[in-house]
Amino acid sequence: MSYDYITVEDMKASDNLINKEAERSVLGTFLVEPETQQLFDVVPLSIFTGVEKTVAQSFKKLHNRIEHITVVELMEELKKGNKGVDITTLSRLSDYAVPSWQQKKYIKILEDLSRKRKYYECLKKATEKASE
Repeated sequence: MSYDYITVEDMKASDNLINKEAERSVLGTFLVEPETQQLFDVVPLSIFTGVEKTVAQSFKKLHNRIEHITVVELMEELKKGNKGVDITTLSRLSDYAVPSWQQKKYIKILEDLSRKRKYYECLKKATEKASE
């Protein structure tokens, strides 16, 4: 059995396992509502993808040293690592901020998607191996 046709479907399935709005909402809320930043201790970085993951990694680094992180501090941290995230991108995160109760729901959604991405990658590898 050939699995060559799966490539386009893989891309579609992979895209469905990412929720950028939820990622941005979680990060935006951390920036706008400093009291929510304590949740960052239990949020795995694996729930974020792309630029949002880069921002989250820098946020995590700062979170280990600073109690309440500001956009300015986060931007400075991103500049240090030459991460390629500009101030406009970072500032827009605050536009996605949601109430803290909703942030917790988004975190749960992102954790579920992260788990599904891991399962998907395992399944994809197994499928590729089986087709060899």
